[in-house]
Amino acid sequence: KDKVAQAGIRTLGYHDLLKKKDHASASKIKEYGEKAIKNLSNANSSVSRAESIAYLGWNLLELARSHSEDVAWDLYEDLGRSVFDPDEPLRLFLQTEEPSIVITSNSPRSERAALLIADELGIPSICIVDFFPILQDWIYHGQIKSQICVAHPIVRDLLITNGLHSTRVHFTGNPDFDNVASAVFELKKQNSGCKSEPSYLQNILYVSSPEGDRHVIKGYADHSKMPNPTLMADTLFALRDFAESNLLNVSVRRHPSESPEVYESVLRDLGSRCFDIQNPLSVSVPEALSKADLVVTHCSTLGVIAALCGIPTIKVFGSMYDEDVPTHILGIYVDQVSISELGYALDKLAAGDSFDCDRLIPIYPRATNRIVEVIATQLGLQI
Repeated sequence: KDKVAQAGIRTLGYHDLLKKKDHASASKIKEYGEKAIKNLSNANSSVSRAESIAYLGWNLLELARSHSEDVAWDLYEDLGRSVFDPDEPLRLFLQTEEPSIVITSNSPRSERAALLIADELGIPSICIVDFFPILQDWIYHGQIKSQICVAHPIVRDLLITNGLHSTRVHFTGNPDFDNVASAVFELKKQNSGCKSEPSYLQNILYVSSPEGDRHVIKGYADHSKMPNPTLMADTLFALRDFAESNLLNVSVRRHPSESPEVYESVLRDLGSRCFDIQNPLSVSVPEALSKADLVVTHCSTLGVIAALCGIPTIKVFGSMYDEDVPTHILGIYVDQVSISELGYALDKLAAGDSFDCDRLIPIYPRATNRIVEVIATQLGLQI
């Protein structure tokens, strides 16, 4: 938000839109929001308390109007934010601002609502897909008329196969991937690069992917999508044996949504000094990747970025999101294994030439420029 403000771009949130609501509705929104925020175990520090209250309260009010107050709370407690459908606040926002174009990510609530309301109001729109939109079937089931920007050619093919016309889907790359890759390469240069011998393998980065207690979209409704509670512990068990046998270090990058205590408990049980917990608030993504000789991941976007930066990366199956985020179809990993096969895969890589720096591959550059070209075309501008 600070960078957006520095660029001279005005920002508005749910809290700002509350001023346009009548007193009774605004009071009810605050009441619902304050009740909901008390039950959040991990409040997002990047979002103000006032904005969280407005977002939660407004969506709960709309849910209560569609069902009833009791049903709304039951749905929220069971399925979380996946039940939110914020059409009303987004309609108010777009009618007030009257933008020439709407540009969003592929997040499934406010962003989806913004694209649907843009269609309703006749405003051209662009959806920038961060990576896989498998969980957002509204993108390719004809619910929106937006132009779609994707990060990888295989994702473009996937969307076209699922029904989108090829003229609507643009392979642009992901600006965030480009920015991280550029910073990683610069840091590697500053650190004098890496050795060409396979023996340079010293630091393993494990990028965890919290399973949570329910599927983020399907909640408890789909029993085939149940969390794997031992995923991290089982993976770290294999990494511990490999690291201790080869005198290596393992950095465990903590997911921002989980508390350090979760990781400390697992590592305490493993009883090894080869691990350290990496705080994402103090160690940047480029810094973490630039120090990694090998990355082990599940369905993390950070693991994808590592592989696209040319850092040898192993994908370990076993997450309830394996099918929803099928990064294994991209062909970017040095190996893709089950947890039981991880030890063998690590030994195989350490014995071979898989860590030669010549394996570094370029990420898809110029994503921002390509997206700007799509925006300009929609606005009828020449650049």
